[in-house]
Amino acid sequence: MERNVTSDLSNGWDDVADEFIALRSDTGLDIVSQWIKTLPSGGTVLELGCGFGAPISMMLIERGFDIYGVEPSPKLAAEFKRRLPGASIACEAAEASAFFGKPFDAALAIGLIFILAPDVQRSVIKKVEDTLKPEGRFLFTAPRKICDWQD
Repeated sequence: MERNVTSDLSNGWDDVADEFIALRSDTGLDIVSQWIKTLPSGGTVLELGCGFGAPISMMLIERGFDIYGVEPSPKLAAEFKRRLPGASIACEAAEASAFFGKPFDAALAIGLIFILAPDVQRSVIKKVEDTLKPEGRFLFTAPRKICDWQD
């Protein structure tokens, strides 16, 4: 079945939210766990494509970070808020987000940037650069080779 995701504000994620929640793995957790050692204790972290908050946002909160999530799926954003009531969530696509209108110590996007179109990737990366504090850090995943991604 082919979807027109351009009219779907969740970018197709609402259609697969329940399956995503059931199948989400710990992919990325080890690298994020090492990466946060370079961040200021108790810092503010922007997570793009945060899904329902597990496992990454949960781990960051457990380690004392202040989390702000951006997630286009209303279903996943609602589950994020239910599981992490103390964290902030914006239900919007990263490319359309104002990133809460505040600076961050760090930002991360695990499993997001490489599924965006190249021009959108550049735009989102620039927006992250503009929202990070001067010593801010950005961690994102990408394949080693240029390819078309089917998700």
